[in-house]
Amino acid sequence: MAGIVCSICGFTTLYDSEKPVFCAKCANRFRSGEDFRDELSEALKNEDYLRRFEALSSLREKHAGVYEIELEILCLGRLYEKGGKPDFYRIPYWPLAAFDTPRDFSKKDREKMLRTLFESEGVLKVKSLAPSESVFWQDYLFRMSRGYVSLFIKSSNANSTFLGFRRRLGDTLKRCAYQLGDMLSAIDDSAYPEENIRRILIENLKKAFISVFEGSDAENTLKSVLHPEKKRK
Repeated sequence: MAGIVCSICGFTTLYDSEKPVFCAKCANRFRSGEDFRDELSEALKNEDYLRRFEALSSLREKHAGVYEIELEILCLGRLYEKGGKPDFYRIPYWPLAAFDTPRDFSKKDREKMLRTLFESEGVLKVKSLAPSESVFWQDYLFRMSRGYVSLFIKSSNANSTFLGFRRRLGDTLKRCAYQLGDMLSAIDDSAYPEENIRRILIENLKKAFISVFEGSDAENTLKSVLHPEKKRK
């Protein structure tokens, strides 16, 4: 059984074979063929963040209240902004640093970072458009996890270089796995957000690590450092 989410009321109309014409709750007429998807795919091909944001904003005007479009805008954050004072909050997944390097921030700053990640106005808006809360958290937290692992773990100079020389790939992979392992422990020990969301975040950080490092070596390395008897060296 499949379903279509209404762009007006957010209700999911379920169906077996033939797609419904109208929303079962508010009678809004569905767009034929979910025609926004091809346009969305084209918009996401823009590697320039400003052009991507402009394309997504144009789509938002044409297809108001569509979960998939709003999700991509949310996950883009403010990466398209240029100039001005440095502001890590432009990077939507940066607040995960509250779990990765907690000693770098005060308790007040960590709380602000995590509220931004889990309770911002944008997050609450897009969550309300999703077919379900669990679908939203899976979609959103995988994107946040992949961005964080790629930029702040894999690309970290401490993990990839030593005295100006590039480390061997295996050494980099293991150091990154240990870093992620410590981060997962911090999430597991945290009282915020609620446990089911922390479980989804932990699951998606693991998936993101394997995705970013592409392959079974990444999966096996991560499993080895997550063994309960392993300690970071």
